[in-house]
Amino acid sequence: KFVITSYWYYFNLGNNRMRILISTLVWLSFSIASFAQSNEGTNFWFGFMEHINPTTNTKVVMITSKQNTEGVVSIPGLGFNSPFSVAANDVVIIEMPAESEFLGSESVKNIGINVTSNLPVSVYIHQYNQARSDATLVLPIGSISTSYYVMSYTGISSGFVGDGFSEFLIVAAEDETTISYNLTDNTQGGRSNGQSETIILNQGEAYQVRGSLTSSDLTGSFINGDKPFAVFAGASFSAVPRSCSSYDNLLEQMYPIDIWGTKFVSVPTNEADFDVFRVLASEDNTNVEVYSPTGNISTITLNAGGFGDYTSFDPTYIESDKPIMVAQYLIGQDCTTPNDLQGDPSMLLLNSVEQIRDTVTLYNSSLQEIRTQFINIICRTDDIDIVTFDGALLQADLGFQFTSVGPEAEFSYVRVPTTSGPHTIIDPGCGVIASAYGYGERETYAYSGGASFNKINANQLPEGGCRGIEVSFDSGLPPERYELEWDIGDGQPIRTDDNFTHTYNTLGTYPSQLIIYDKCFDERDTLTREMIVSLRQAVESIPVIELCEDEPISFSVEDSGIDVPEGGRVSFEWNGPLDYFAEEQYPIIEDAKPNMSGIYEVIGIVSGCATFPDSTEVTVNPTPIHDLGEDETLCEKTNKVPILDGGDFESYLWSDGQNVRFIDADSEGDYILEFTDEKGCTGTDSVFILEQCPTQIYMANAFSPGSSADILNEQFGVLGEDVISMELQIYDRWGNKVFKTTDIDNQWNGKARGKLLGQGNYSWVLRYEGYREDGSTFQETISGTVFLASGQ
Repeated sequence: KFVITSYWYYFNLGNNRMRILISTLVWLSFSIASFAQSNEGTNFWFGFMEHINPTTNTKVVMITSKQNTEGVVSIPGLGFNSPFSVAANDVVIIEMPAESEFLGSESVKNIGINVTSNLPVSVYIHQYNQARSDATLVLPIGSISTSYYVMSYTGISSGFVGDGFSEFLIVAAEDETTISYNLTDNTQGGRSNGQSETIILNQGEAYQVRGSLTSSDLTGSFINGDKPFAVFAGASFSAVPRSCSSYDNLLEQMYPIDIWGTKFVSVPTNEADFDVFRVLASEDNTNVEVYSPTGNISTITLNAGGFGDYTSFDPTYIESDKPIMVAQYLIGQDCTTPNDLQGDPSMLLLNSVEQIRDTVTLYNSSLQEIRTQFINIICRTDDIDIVTFDGALLQADLGFQFTSVGPEAEFSYVRVPTTSGPHTIIDPGCGVIASAYGYGERETYAYSGGASFNKINANQLPEGGCRGIEVSFDSGLPPERYELEWDIGDGQPIRTDDNFTHTYNTLGTYPSQLIIYDKCFDERDTLTREMIVSLRQAVESIPVIELCEDEPISFSVEDSGIDVPEGGRVSFEWNGPLDYFAEEQYPIIEDAKPNMSGIYEVIGIVSGCATFPDSTEVTVNPTPIHDLGEDETLCEKTNKVPILDGGDFESYLWSDGQNVRFIDADSEGDYILEFTDEKGCTGTDSVFILEQCPTQIYMANAFSPGSSADILNEQFGVLGEDVISMELQIYDRWGNKVFKTTDIDNQWNGKARGKLLGQGNYSWVLRYEGYREDGSTFQETISGTVFLASGQ
């Protein structure tokens, strides 16, 4: 397929800026491929935090796409799997099981949710119950990263529902992800403000942290890892502002630090007296200026992890000298005049205007009785006459009025009333950013989305490389918006390519520079680095590691022979079976398994120059297995003494100290065997020996009360051993009961009601409980007759 795509190009002519519209015939597949580093993707990992109504709230995943596509929503740890099919510009909503909600604090649970699709999709999640809901955009794995600060809010104590707490949730996208976090408040797991903690998560595992008190606020907590992971934050129940008596849960995905910006535009929401804004810094001595429409400038100075709040209903322009994250909180309706308006607290992160993009797709949710829907759109003021909403221009004569904002009115916004469902905004000029929100009776949701998520805070210049080997240069920025000037430091002409390779043939330090010109903002940013070109060297790792299952694999690579140039640094990368990857010099795999056996390759990276690889061959021997058999019984009366066989192994150690293969189990108790095979791997098994003989019962067939002869018993009853319980009943020929006992020592003397009965046959019935040969119990009923001799 082909489409006509229009591009606005800007040319600086003195002090004037001329815009020319050029239409071009391009492949539709180009637009599909340009979704990288946006909210659209084909692989997502996320989760749901604890709600004020745990286990009873509804959790849905909402998926939209610009194309017909298919995919799967799965929770591998719960065995949940739900295929989906979504039509172009439509939405599919999939409800998640109750078990997908993370309950508790500071534990690991395998309940991460994964969305995969054939073609790019946008993913949103909504969590709600009885007018307590919020929603968020979900970022694909291409837009998440390794360093975050938490933007949250305090909880609230509510008598009619319960207590709400500040919280954040981490979800790993890769196995063996090592994550450290530093707290700004006390937690329910007993950790303190300022305390650091390190966890290791595998793909799909989640870890939640909750504040210890309703007044706790985890905003500013720092989270850092060695592999990309996702972070969600907010509060299970909160009031915004805290003095307001309207409450709701807050939910938003956190943006990684490397996509934070320095320029933001805030747009007032539609049905409140004001919004609350929170600005969070990632570096010390960050200066933030907030411009009001009247020209007033408020200044906030913050250190790393610090934040400042302000309230405003007017649009504001926010600019800082270092990257910041900005949150906008919608307030509760009890704090709005008049207070019969709709709404409740909600939270959204603002996207930097530096992350604008040409096409944005958002989804407005109607779930949980949302009645009115809005989308706020921000663009360059020069673009207001070319922005389309669902294919139509936002013309003033149709009621769409753009309002300018910024020190030089360089940005404009419009608030668009709309309906539930997916909506697409297109700006063929510089682009737009947008946020969606909706109101109901004591109900609100809000989230930002529809922006680029370029890593604009990264230094795209490489650290260096190896002499005689190609070094890669790649800005990672969309070439249609940015112009580049690369000075690679060796006297070569300036390069303007988006990506290229170059070979340095001389050792040394090369002062390199990258100038990035943003055509939309007419701004230049200069990055510099002292690139180090060094000789390719070698590393040496342990050649062979052989160990037993469940032992740790401790890798090691020697760096004593590596020559690190002045000003340089060395790092390491390990790769191995089961997609193993590590960046430590001495990585450890806890609890090794046989399927981890194989070749693990390691390289050192000396200021960008990869060493020759070395490898470690790992063999994980399985734990030996032996079965001592089922539990047995021991009976000295019958000389039954079990003989236990320890199997064919190198050595043995029984719990009684014996070290032979066969032993007699001649006393009651647990017999535990530790056995070691020829590889030195140890296994264990145990068996319990019960000292218990089988039940024996004997019933005579005749007796003679008062007889002096030895040939007949004088009494009749149960003769037995190891009887648990019994009941004996005796009847005369007419069926009359003449004797009953439950005591095995109580015998019948032939009398009934004090008188000796007549000679003859008497019937008996015995019900008893006893032991079998294996020590198990049984119940049985037997019957017979007994002859009473020499009666009256």
